[in-house]
Amino acid sequence: MKILVISTIIFLLILASGYSGLHIKSGWRMSTRRTKSRGAVRQVAGPVSLLLALVLGTPIGVSFAYFSTQKT
Repeated sequence: MKILVISTIIFLLILASGYSGLHIKSGWRMSTRRTKSRGAVRQVAGPVSLLLALVLGTPIGVSFAYFSTQKT
């Protein structure tokens, strides 16, 4: 039960941060949102998403290997 509460809190925090980011973005002037900054964000988002996939995939792979060895 405790893990369900923790995961719900984490989900709500991520959801709230996304909505706050959208709210802050709408308040910016158009002159601050330039194409150079968009390009920089896109260049950083690729490696970050790759590292996130590797970091989250590692425990899943390890737990699957542990489960399959326990099953046999």
